[in-house]
Formats: sequence, structure tokens, C-alpha cells
Amino acid sequence: MNQYSEEYHDIIEELKPMINEPEFNKVLDQVASAILKQKRFLLKMELIRLACPCIRLIDLPSLVESNFRLNEHQGKYTF
Repeated sequence: MNQYSEEYHDIIEELKPMINEPEFNKVLDQVASAILKQKRFLLKMELIRLACPCIRLIDLPSLVESNFRLNEHQGKYTF
């Protein structure tokens, strides 16, 4: 977690579930009204970044001794 996320952790946690809601900008302005407009923009960008799906593959078979099967999810193959 970066320094910015740590500084506004409580606000980020409160707003995370609302990122895809139509009234998100209005709620952001209400919750973060005490924050400077420039920092509020950065906060919004951090929330958008956190809401993006993760496409990073993790190589679990090399970490544990177990049988794995290959799965496909949204065109990506995983163990």
C-alpha cells in the first residue's frame, strides 16, 4: 500500500464499495469535502485503480505440493 493509500485509508475503505455506483462522485465530494480538490482527484484515481480487476498470474504449483488442474476464466488460464 502506498503512502497516499495509508493517509486516506478510512475514506478509501468507505468508498470502495461505491466506485461503480452512479452517485459515486457526489458521495466522494461529501465524504472528502475537507480534502483539497487536487488531493480529492488523486483519491478518486486511487479508488479507480483499486477497482480494476487484477490480471496478474500467480504460480501456486511451484509453492505447494499438491495436484492442480488447469482452469480457464475470461480467457485466462489458471491453476
